[in-house]
Amino acid sequence: TELANPEDPGAGGGFNRTLEPQTARSFELGLRGVVGTRVNYEASLFRARIDDAITSFEVPEFSGSGRDFFRNAGRSTRNGLELAATARLGENWRLRGGYTYSDFEFDRFVTPDGDFGGNRLPGVPRHRGFGSLDWTGPAGLYAGADLRGVSEVVADNANTAAASEYFSLDVHLGRDFTAGSLDLGLSAGIANLFDERYIDNVRVNAFGGRFFEPAPGRTFHLRIQVRRAAG
Repeated sequence: TELANPEDPGAGGGFNRTLEPQTARSFELGLRGVVGTRVNYEASLFRARIDDAITSFEVPEFSGSGRDFFRNAGRSTRNGLELAATARLGENWRLRGGYTYSDFEFDRFVTPDGDFGGNRLPGVPRHRGFGSLDWTGPAGLYAGADLRGVSEVVADNANTAAASEYFSLDVHLGRDFTAGSLDLGLSAGIANLFDERYIDNVRVNAFGGRFFEPAPGRTFHLRIQVRRAAG
């Protein structure tokens, strides 16, 4: 699909002979460790220089089909930081968290649509984070809350359209137990507890400004699981 010819999209078998392979030089430095007996952590720094990065775009003839075509960007640099940690808070509580910083930019990228050198790469938020708090109790009871946060995401090479930042909170409660010869699991939860309005998916460089696909609003779910007990 990457090699389809955007100059003759209706030909079916048209071959894009101008598309070159992308090459990358990347460096990464990471560490992981334990603090006492309750905290585990990981961290990494990375830098990548991409030449002729393969990027997607749409053409008017296929604007309603969702089909993408591809071309090379001249050069881009991608710097980033990733952090993650897990902590035990007593016997029943566990706290997890993570954060990613992504500074991705075109160094050189000229197309028939313009010169995008110095712009951010579309589709990648600069900041992304998550946190979760989990509790396990007696008799198979458990509960938890998950928080996600994402910063603004640009949708096109020109950086003229962007999805706004958002935070979303999910909560759940459940119990696993045995009844006779059956293992049972019951749980219920609410996704997007505060009914946040946000974009779930960004279609990069979509034709006609059709960049954004909305996420569901507040959603309730119930799970019932029945299995024959082992043995």
